[in-house]
Amino acid sequence: MKWTTYAAIIVLLSFTACAFFEPDELLVMNLDGPPVTVTINGTTLDRLVCQFQDGDSSALLRPGDDSVPPLPWSIGLVKDDGTELGAWEIDRLGGRRELVVRSAGGALKSPGPAGPVPVSNPGCPEAGLQTD
Repeated sequence: MKWTTYAAIIVLLSFTACAFFEPDELLVMNLDGPPVTVTINGTTLDRLVCQFQDGDSSALLRPGDDSVPPLPWSIGLVKDDGTELGAWEIDRLGGRRELVVRSAGGALKSPGPAGPVPVSNPGCPEAGLQTD
């Protein structure tokens, strides 16, 4: 075989390996929901406000990183008034997953492309911010 054939095989194997060895992580995003506190196993990890208030209102959580415990996780989203917006039990991630906070609640998405999440309530009503 020519060296170009070997190079093509190596590149193909590299792309295939990247697809199968995606790190376990959970991206929590607050698109248009109320301010929430993100908890894992009862421990507060972050506070997220609406993205219209703060352009990057997200938290990337990886099992075992810094203050993030290893799996399994009991994840909670708690509003400032103490009411729970949502709760999920996660024993494995299987790559990257997303937890999207919306004005109507939260939704845990499975890995893979799902397309854009439709806006349920444009703006941040709690902050008095509205989009046109």
